[in-house]
Amino acid sequence: MNIKRIENFNIFTEINPNDHKESKLYINNDELIKIIHDSFLSEKRRQNILLLDKIKHPNCVKANYAISNKEDKINGYSMEYLDGYITLAKFITKKNIPFEKRQDIAHNLCQIINDLQDMEYSFVDIHSDNFLIKNDNIKLIDLDSGRFKSFCNDDSYNFRCDFAYNYLADLCLQVLLGTDIDLKNDIDFPKKKLIYNNMSNAQRVFLNHVFDNSIGNFDPIEYLDFFDKNIIDDTKEILKLKRTK
Repeated sequence: MNIKRIENFNIFTEINPNDHKESKLYINNDELIKIIHDSFLSEKRRQNILLLDKIKHPNCVKANYAISNKEDKINGYSMEYLDGYITLAKFITKKNIPFEKRQDIAHNLCQIINDLQDMEYSFVDIHSDNFLIKNDNIKLIDLDSGRFKSFCNDDSYNFRCDFAYNYLADLCLQVLLGTDIDLKNDIDFPKKKLIYNNMSNAQRVFLNHVFDNSIGNFDPIEYLDFFDKNIIDDTKEILKLKRTK
């Protein structure tokens, strides 16, 4: 990927839509510039940035060029600016989204992460603010927080993939339930037990990865169709979540 040195950002418009603690974001015409704070920049992350243009996927934000500071060290990159998109967090909490559409979104999220892993790229920073949506089109952003397999040994890469699928299962369940609550940490044990008792064996396997970070051969997309509107509505009732109208 090409590298461009930028030392003065005063000419750009600074934005911070998701309260980024790791970086600053700037708009420059039709591009978004992400500058990462030094304390979050390892050499492996810099190497990742230089290869981001190799990720060509219709649902991944396109990286344009890497950015260096006056010491010629990579400290960010430019990407396409997604005008009119909102975070998945804001979208999934809307009312009147049919269950079937929520299930389709969850399938699409899984397919994006699966496609990246087929490219030998593990993306672990999976949460509802790193996916944007507009007119049913989903885009994954902040790809610099992933890791190419070529920069990992097999064990560490496979471990990252396992955790990526746990986070993905968590996000998929948030989508189905229409909530942005922390399913792993904000649900007490009695409610988790009630949810487990209401589930089939296959559904419990899925929940093990949401609630307990189970490790092993698991792909959330294979379990999504085991859930239907009735079981999701029953789970909402246990969690006292407001039903969608």
